[in-house]
Amino acid sequence: MGKCIFVTGGTGFVGTNIIQSLLDNGYDVKVLSKGDLNGNFPKNVDVIKGDILEPDSWKNSVDGCDIFINLIGIIREVKSKNITFEKLHIEASKNVISLCKAYGIKRLLHMSAAGATYNGVSRYLTTKFEAEELVMASNINYTIFRPSMIFGSEDKNINFFASIIKSIGVFPIFGKGDYLLQPVYVKNVAEVFVKSINNPACYNKTFCVGGEDIFEYKNLIKIISKSINENPLLPHIPVSIARILTSIMGRFQFYPLTRDQLEMLLIGNTCENSDVFNILNINRKSLKVYLCEHFKKNKK
Repeated sequence: MGKCIFVTGGTGFVGTNIIQSLLDNGYDVKVLSKGDLNGNFPKNVDVIKGDILEPDSWKNSVDGCDIFINLIGIIREVKSKNITFEKLHIEASKNVISLCKAYGIKRLLHMSAAGATYNGVSRYLTTKFEAEELVMASNINYTIFRPSMIFGSEDKNINFFASIIKSIGVFPIFGKGDYLLQPVYVKNVAEVFVKSINNPACYNKTFCVGGEDIFEYKNLIKIISKSINENPLLPHIPVSIARILTSIMGRFQFYPLTRDQLEMLLIGNTCENSDVFNILNINRKSLKVYLCEHFKKNKK
C-alpha cells in the first residue's frame, strides 16, 4: 500500500495524534484544514485549505494519495452555522467516498463511534451509523473504527471533569451513576489507525476501540477526584430533572451538555470486544496509570 495519506478531520485532538503517528511511521501526510493553515501541524505536513462540504475547490489536492483517513465528526450541532450531524457525518462521508473513487484511492479508514446504530438514542449515533453504511457500500477497501470515550492530555472529557471538580468542589451525578464507560487512550487509537493500514486482517471490517477497563460513571468521577487530591460533593440528580434542565439549557453553547449527549451518557459507552488490539499487537494504556502520570506532571 502507498505512502501518501489524505486526512480529513485531522485538526482536532484525535486527528493531530493520528497525524503524528503517521509521520512517525514514514507516511507523507496531507490534511484538510478549514481554518488556520499554520495550525499545530509539524512542518512536513502538507496543509490544504478547504471545506469538506465544498470539495470542488481543493479536490485536486487528493491526486497522488493512496489512502484516505476520514476523521470528521461533531458532537454538538450549531445549525446557524450549517454545522449539523447530517452535513458533517453523512454528506461529508459521501464527499470522501466520491473523491476516493474519482482519484483511484483504494483504501479508506473511517472514524465512527461506539454505539453507532440504526435509530439510535441520538441523531449523533444514528448519523454515524448511516455514514458507516455508505462506507461499507462503497466497494472501497475500508476499515471502520468505533472508539469509546477517548482520553489524553488535551481531551475535553477527563480534563473537563477534573476542572469542574477542582474549581467548584461539586460534581452532579445523573441518576444512579451506574452507566458504564470504557475510556481509551488517544495514542492507542492512533496506533490502531496506523497499524491497520496495511494489515489484511483489518480489511473491510468494523472494530470497536475501547480501553482496558470499564468504569461505572460515578466511580470514574471518584477516581479522577482522587488523582487530583480532591474530595468533591457528588449529589445525585434525578434523570427526569436532568432531562428537563438539559432540554432548556442545552441549546446554549456555554452549557456543557446537550440532550443528545445526556441520552448517550445514560446508555453508557462500552465495546462488545476490542479484538483489534490483539490483531495489531497493541498494549492498551490503563486510565488509572495515565491519570497518575498526567496530573502528577501537571502539578510540577
